[in-house]
Amino acid sequence: MALLFPALLFGFCCDSILNKKLHPKRFPCTIFLSALSFLALFLALHSSVAMIQGLLFAQSLIFTGYMDAKTQTIPDELCTLIFLISLIQFDPVQSLMGMVLISVPLWILGTIISGSVGGGDIKLLAACGAVLGPSGIISGTVFSLIPYLLFLFIRSLLHRDRKKMYAMAPWIGIGCFLAYLIN
Repeated sequence: MALLFPALLFGFCCDSILNKKLHPKRFPCTIFLSALSFLALFLALHSSVAMIQGLLFAQSLIFTGYMDAKTQTIPDELCTLIFLISLIQFDPVQSLMGMVLISVPLWILGTIISGSVGGGDIKLLAACGAVLGPSGIISGTVFSLIPYLLFLFIRSLLHRDRKKMYAMAPWIGIGCFLAYLIN
């Protein structure tokens, strides 16, 4: 429970930075997501180091997802931050395999089919792969894509504007956080 205060502090800082940078009409309120992620980490993990890493990972994913949803961009600094979080419990072989397993095929796909996958999403998945390792990034990608594709399908049924692009980072964040909890 000692990590509850840092979780709330991270969430408050995240909200303040987003408010200052993006000037949204409503305050972002990512602090609630921070508290929810802390609760999930507290219930799922028993290692303090894994909880600290998970808390930093969750907060970075929350921030990245919000930025992508509002600006359609993922700053390189956020992907770098997520990669640095992988150094907390670093296994070079697992991290490297996790980084390339999903991101390289997506990079090839994005090169072949213009506009299919954004570069920020590819970098985000590579950074998450460094944290999760190969099995974690596979499950994180599956946990991300199933609800994202379902959302796109439902959205296409309800609206005629089918060419609109939607941010993937919030979905990637949810999937990779779930994969972190399971791993």
